[in-house]
Amino acid sequence: MPGAYLWAYDPVNKKWLKVPCATDGTLKVEITNMKFWQLEDTPNEYTGQAGKGLRVKSSEDGLEFVALALDPHGNEAHNPDMLPLDASSAINAYMSGNKWLEVTPSGIVGLPKQSACYVYLNSSMTFSSGAPTKVPLDTVVFDVQSEFSTTNSRWTASEDGKYMVVGYISYSGDTVVADKLYYTRIHVNGTLKAYTVIHSSHSNALIIPCIAFLDLAAGDYVELYANHNAGTDQTVTNGAANTWIGVIKVT
Repeated sequence: MPGAYLWAYDPVNKKWLKVPCATDGTLKVEITNMKFWQLEDTPNEYTGQAGKGLRVKSSEDGLEFVALALDPHGNEAHNPDMLPLDASSAINAYMSGNKWLEVTPSGIVGLPKQSACYVYLNSSMTFSSGAPTKVPLDTVVFDVQSEFSTTNSRWTASEDGKYMVVGYISYSGDTVVADKLYYTRIHVNGTLKAYTVIHSSHSNALIIPCIAFLDLAAGDYVELYANHNAGTDQTVTNGAANTWIGVIKVT
């Protein structure tokens, strides 16, 4: 610009410097070592800005302070509480609207969505000697993850994990033969994984439990089988207290 000059003061060297301009009068200035609060599009102080975040304006020509949305966890939002509100409140945790963790004030930890089921035989079953026979469990007491099928009398793991399986078979005293073998068997994917056998010493009813700790992959299925070598047909007693299977995910 003819007849006009722009000067800038150099505080380090304590002298004024002429700022060069382009022939059309435009000026390019490079600023270094400027502090954040010195920017013209931010306030000179932060009073009233506590807890806010900084974002670029929608016009993309500056910055602005905005309130931060609380995540749905932590004690700030209370939806749910990851810390108890008081000594008598439980700690609850949710995911997709489902409560997956509960810690009571007494310290007891609950896992409401952990795989667990209890299913029993509703009608007695009579079967022949020699070949293992699947017990047609058909009445569900509870099944947290809906993993038991009454159509084919099997429980199928929906996730990998370590599981405890308990099978329980009661043989009727009306058919038990002395000096014979009676079994409760747990099968995984059609293969024997655990069993309990009793050598009958009398002709009274037999109650045979079998417990197995299994490392299962998603899709593996568990079934309860009975077997004997009595030589005559034997009857498995029905009822929730007599013949059943229980499964629970441990880890």
